[in-house]
Amino acid sequence: MPTPERSRSSSAWDWRSKRRRRRSPRAATAGRSKPVTVIATDFPDAVPVLAALASRAPGESRFERIAHLRLKESDRIEAIASLLVAAGAGAEARADSLSVEGAADPPAAGGARKLPTFGDHRIAMAAALSLSRCPIS
Repeated sequence: MPTPERSRSSSAWDWRSKRRRRRSPRAATAGRSKPVTVIATDFPDAVPVLAALASRAPGESRFERIAHLRLKESDRIEAIASLLVAAGAGAEARADSLSVEGAADPPAAGGARKLPTFGDHRIAMAAALSLSRCPIS
């Protein structure tokens, strides 16, 4: 019979020894990130943040079937591309898709960065995530 583990916290109950044991924390690293292709028709509001995360994965990630993002608070396809380029990543907006060229290394320090948010709260959230990768000088 398999040993059950309870809890998703950093510790788990070990039924054999009847004591708690500590799990080592797991952290995502840039070395494990891989580019993705996402058809985001059904969850367009997640695309800005997912694109910011994709900018950390080396290689080209694509977000497809997202033409309806042009009709939101801003033209989100163009806004995301502009944001990522200003943050030091590569991005190309197309009619109904977005291509993000990520890099494993953060951009070089160059002083304060002013990232465009276009008055759109979802783009602002993606900007905050992009800034978390930029070195502070």
